[in-house]
Amino acid sequence: CLPGEKVSLFESKLEGFRFRNSLLESDLQERAAAIMARTAKLDRSLTNKEDVIRSFRNILSKYGANTANAVNESAAFVCLACKRAFGKKWPIFNKDYRWELIPRDTQVQAGLILCDEIEENRFIRARTGEGKTLIGLFPIAYHSLYGSVHVVTCNDYLANRDQQWIGPVLRELGIDSAFLSTEEEGKRE
Repeated sequence: CLPGEKVSLFESKLEGFRFRNSLLESDLQERAAAIMARTAKLDRSLTNKEDVIRSFRNILSKYGANTANAVNESAAFVCLACKRAFGKKWPIFNKDYRWELIPRDTQVQAGLILCDEIEENRFIRARTGEGKTLIGLFPIAYHSLYGSVHVVTCNDYLANRDQQWIGPVLRELGIDSAFLSTEEEGKRE
């Protein structure tokens, strides 16, 4: 191959990537809007926590496993849990914090990318303050429908903080959470 041919091959692959990403972005925007509408509907129809938990746990039997509908419904329940937790206080490192986070469309879209089972090996990039912990609620909740979920990080402080921070939101969906530190690993031997 001539050097010019490699460049044009690369450029054509890059254009294909850009086209696929624009289609994905459009699909994600539509799904996020539908999830927000579904969240409002759930908020009106599910009046108590027990109904929310029961409905959340029945997503797979209602929509089937590994479907976009199951992912969307799970995401709507995450948004609902955030909304129901809004304004509540709980301790994080012995200091009271008030939950004041409702996922924005872009955070819902990022959460959907992380839940996608059909197109594996996707990742998102979020800068400081853009809601990585909040985005993490989406795949945690969705994958909890299949059983246990383990979130691994190399930073014990952030893992402990985030578990204390989002644990009460997860409990709105009937999901228990815990934190294991690297210090505890040595004690278990």
